[in-house]
Amino acid sequence: MRVSDDTLDEFMALYQAEFRKDISREDALEMAIRLVNLYQLIMRPLSDERSDCATPHSEDRRDSDTSFQAAE
Repeated sequence: MRVSDDTLDEFMALYQAEFRKDISREDALEMAIRLVNLYQLIMRPLSDERSDCATPHSEDRRDSDTSFQAAE
């Protein structure tokens, strides 16, 4: 995986702003690659077999549930 210098600089700046700690370019590159790999893993589509478990069936939905409404 290739991370551009600009992207790495931005990652380092964001890390410093969030954690108040400077990190080396080597550490930043490793962290950025791990973050992208995690994101790709999370965003991977579920297989057909597993996607049935993740999708609520119409009879299981609570259309009349008012316990979670947007604030007006």
